[in-house]
Amino acid sequence: MNIYSLLTQNFLKSKFVIWAAALALNSMIYFLFPLISYLSDARNRGLNQAKETQTKISVIHIEDEKKKEKKKLKMQEEKPRENRKKESADRFRLKLGAAGGAGAMVEAADLKNIIYNEGEVDRDPVKLNCPQPVKPPAASAAGVSGAVELELVINENGSVESVKVLSATEGYGFKESCVNIAWQWKFRPALIKNIPVRCRRIQPFRFE
Repeated sequence: MNIYSLLTQNFLKSKFVIWAAALALNSMIYFLFPLISYLSDARNRGLNQAKETQTKISVIHIEDEKKKEKKKLKMQEEKPRENRKKESADRFRLKLGAAGGAGAMVEAADLKNIIYNEGEVDRDPVKLNCPQPVKPPAASAAGVSGAVELELVINENGSVESVKVLSATEGYGFKESCVNIAWQWKFRPALIKNIPVRCRRIQPFRFE
C-alpha cells in the first residue's frame, strides 16, 4: 500500500468522523433545544398557575374578611337600635298602684316630653288619611322634577304636630306643596305596650 492510499483512507475516515459529529450536533440542535424550551415553558406555566392560584386564594380571603367586617358592622348597628327599643319599652313598664291594685302608674318620667323615632316603638304610626301633594303647576309647565324630605312629629292622637323640611328642590313650589299637605295627614299613633306615644317620621316625596 502506497502513501497515496494511506492518505486517502485517512481522509475518508476523517471525513466520516466530521460527518458523524455534524450529524450529532444537528440532532442536538433539532431535538435538544426544543426539549429544553418546552421544559422551560412548562416550568413557567407551573409558576404562573401557582401565582394565579395564590392570587385567587388571597382574593377569596380578602372577600371573606370584607363579608365578616360588614356582618360585624351590621350587628353593631342593629344592637344599639335593639337597645333603644328595649329602653323605650322599659319606660312604659306598668305596675299596680298602691290602692289595692285598682289603678296603674307609669314608672317613666314625664312621657309628654318624649318623642320616639320609628323603629324604637312596638308599632310605628300607620297612615289613615294621607293625601299626596300635587306637583306644582309651574314645575309641570317647565317639565322639572323635584324631591322633598320632611320630618313629621305625630302626636298621641295621630295628628301631625310639627313639620320640618330636611331637604327640598328649590323653586317651583315643591316645598310648599308638601308642607301644606303634610299638616292634613292623619295616622294611627305609634304604640309602646299598647300606649299611644309621640313619634318622629321621615317622609320623602318625589315629583317626576
